[in-house]
Amino acid sequence: MEIQRSDSSPRFWIDPAKCVGCGKCLRSCPAGAIDAAFIIDSSLCTRCGLCHRFCWFGAVVCRSGGYDSGYRVHRRPPSGG
Repeated sequence: MEIQRSDSSPRFWIDPAKCVGCGKCLRSCPAGAIDAAFIIDSSLCTRCGLCHRFCWFGAVVCRSGGYDSGYRVHRRPPSGG
């Protein structure tokens, strides 16, 4: 099955302020469009919305009408204790 998309299809990006690095979006993406730095490659993204659906933290943001941006997520390692 091939998913068709148009220019009006929603586009997704990951908000680094909300991302906790759990990887649910990365594992849910059937196209492999999300890399280990939590950046969505718009050329690979089929815009199926699974990343948005599986993100429990609201970090995957959906925009309509041509907005497309990727962000690198820099997280501090968890503190012990």
